[in-house]
Amino acid sequence: AVLGAEAARRSRRSAADARTLHSALSGAGLAVAFNAPLGGSLFVIEEVAQSVRARIVLPTLTGVAVAVATAWIVVGNAPIFQVAPVPPPDLAQVGVFAVFGLLTGILGAGYNRLILGFLTAARAARRVPPVAQAAIIGGAVGLLLFLDPLGAGGGDPISQGLLRGESLIPIVLAATLVIRFLAGPLSYAAGTPGGLFAPLLAIGALWGALCGSVAKLILPEVADTTVVVFVLVGMTSMFAATIRAPLTGIAVVVEMTALATVLAPMLAASVCAILVAAALRTRPIYEDLRERMLHPPAVRSVFPPRRDRP
Repeated sequence: AVLGAEAARRSRRSAADARTLHSALSGAGLAVAFNAPLGGSLFVIEEVAQSVRARIVLPTLTGVAVAVATAWIVVGNAPIFQVAPVPPPDLAQVGVFAVFGLLTGILGAGYNRLILGFLTAARAARRVPPVAQAAIIGGAVGLLLFLDPLGAGGGDPISQGLLRGESLIPIVLAATLVIRFLAGPLSYAAGTPGGLFAPLLAIGALWGALCGSVAKLILPEVADTTVVVFVLVGMTSMFAATIRAPLTGIAVVVEMTALATVLAPMLAASVCAILVAAALRTRPIYEDLRERMLHPPAVRSVFPPRRDRP
């Protein structure tokens, strides 16, 4: 996106052309990062431009195609996650995944509110120097990661392990989920975000593995369903609840795993997750972050004002 904006500036393009290049190349960056050309293209259409006009679509597809082809030449073409073939779930189980999507919508809405709440708290403490704020928040994140090292990084190793079928006891899954749920928003509050996509997918994978493990114990309908299905559905529905770009989330996960046999549960859960998140009056996280950047909210300091001595 930055390269597109800079290219438009140096070539003295119009403001409309600059916005088009900015949007198109943001999709190219996402496509290369996740080896997901379709996902990168849909992200521009669903989230960035929110338009299907040819003026946006054609430059986006061109930029994504060139960027991904170049990446394939340099680093090769292989799915990000290695997943064994998964048989398609019984369609009678779609209702279970719809309920799972409803629960994921609550989780996604809570995650969005946590990010905004931590950002507001950090801004309210404006008398604390930014370096000190970052140090305090970094210490809190470090303590969380000391308690559970799996909470560090973007989360790809966690997602890969769960997609490979590695089993963790529910208490470990729950603890890691809570730590990652807190660490991401804390990083945003410190001004050092590591991105949203990979951490969201990791949270969704942990949530799916946890719910899948419990569901297999109490619901005979899913007794024969592998937990990996819940992991995949958790990744897409968490993405949908938080970013509100369901097609992008599904495309990214399908391309990252080279697995398309779970599309029906993904769609059902993503729709339900979005409905619940919207009913809870949360907006897409990128919209909220963009609004805060353009129009910072007025907040009161958490410290009392100084009083001049008489």
